[in-house]
Amino acid sequence: MLSISGTLEDMEAYEKLTDSIVDQIMWSTDKNLEKAKNILINVKKRKLYVCLGHALLPNTYTKTKEEAMQIYVEILKANGSTLCKDDVTIDLVKLNYGKKDQNPIDHVRFYKKDDQDRATKIDIEEVSFLLPKNFAEQQFRFYCKTTDADQKAREALEDWCKKKGCSLIKGS
Repeated sequence: MLSISGTLEDMEAYEKLTDSIVDQIMWSTDKNLEKAKNILINVKKRKLYVCLGHALLPNTYTKTKEEAMQIYVEILKANGSTLCKDDVTIDLVKLNYGKKDQNPIDHVRFYKKDDQDRATKIDIEEVSFLLPKNFAEQQFRFYCKTTDADQKAREALEDWCKKKGCSLIKGS
């Protein structure tokens, strides 16, 4: 029998993985699976990460999430929070319509009723007034790993957003 990570190299074995993998992790005595086991226990007990908020990043933003985390932790400390780097995490989310920052309609050809044998590109004026101006966005989602996310963590996120010129979408 292959290990769970060993199935990544064997497609046939990987396809046979089911939800029983959760039970395998839960009942395992392997020390390497201890972190995974603790995550599953927390999920079952509903001890989930607290979403502090989402920072909608400008298109010109180029920092990595590690750099963003470093700045956020500095602001946390300056605000007097007792939370440290291990208590928070940042997730980078990239959203688009499948063509990164390009308009997906530009890559589609259409047939007209009066010329059904020829596919043509459609003019932007013919599409819709509802077409968005931006076709991609990035967000940093800030989470607190402890259930007692303090107000200072939220204030630090607001300060981070102001400092970086980002829009803040409040979390739970």
